[in-house]
Amino acid sequence: MSWQDMVMTCGQFIFAVSLIPTIRAKEKPAWSTSLMTSIVSTAYIPTLWSLGLYVSFVATILVTLGWWTLFFQSCLAKGRVKKLCKKRGRS
Repeated sequence: MSWQDMVMTCGQFIFAVSLIPTIRAKEKPAWSTSLMTSIVSTAYIPTLWSLGLYVSFVATILVTLGWWTLFFQSCLAKGRVKKLCKKRGRS
């Protein structure tokens, strides 16, 4: 494991653990913040793989899943999903 992989892995695991209280909390970050962070974090995944930083790759998947979870939770909390379904003719 290279030093870069170790630094990235430690940071990502810290981020992953720090997201747990937010995922469990009633209040959520703004959906736009969660969406943009999710998209950027998703872009990091193949980048880390291509650099051979495989442990960081796994850690980033965990962080990305946490941010996507927060995005969907924030959409559900604001009723965005119901509004979108009504616009598309679903109930």
